[in-house]
Amino acid sequence: MIKISSLVLLLLLPASSQLFAQDMDTSLQLETEFKKHSIYLELLGNGLSYSINYERLLKQGLSLRMGAGYFPELDDFFTNTRHISLPILLNSLININRTTQFEAGLGTTFLFLNPNENFYITSSLGIKSVDPKTGKFFKVSFTPFTNNITKRIYFSGGLSLGKTF
Repeated sequence: MIKISSLVLLLLLPASSQLFAQDMDTSLQLETEFKKHSIYLELLGNGLSYSINYERLLKQGLSLRMGAGYFPELDDFFTNTRHISLPILLNSLININRTTQFEAGLGTTFLFLNPNENFYITSSLGIKSVDPKTGKFFKVSFTPFTNNITKRIYFSGGLSLGKTF
């Protein structure tokens, strides 16, 4: 009799308990929640005057940014000279909290100014604040650069407004 009641108890025990499990790996779940595309306008910064940029999240914490900008000369009104800048940077992104990221990047800006000075090594250190509901963001950056001829370091900064989707 004891063996039969023990057997019934062992069979009914699993039916009365609940089991909990995760649907998927937590790291994979976090990675799929990130929005991978950003488009934004940057004033000053890596595009030198202003630029429109596209940024793609390659993987969590790493992005590639490409842009196109316009760089006027001081006497641009009279000479009608137009210069195009093309910033390209690889950025490391560190989440500070749910809405704020620290960004550190390194890359180049091609500036079609004259034949001798067309290649700039540039970097970016910035803080980005993102609204998680709308994807809109604001970024402030320190963006020093140097050109391939003079090797002189120029200090600059940038302000960006854009949208992540």
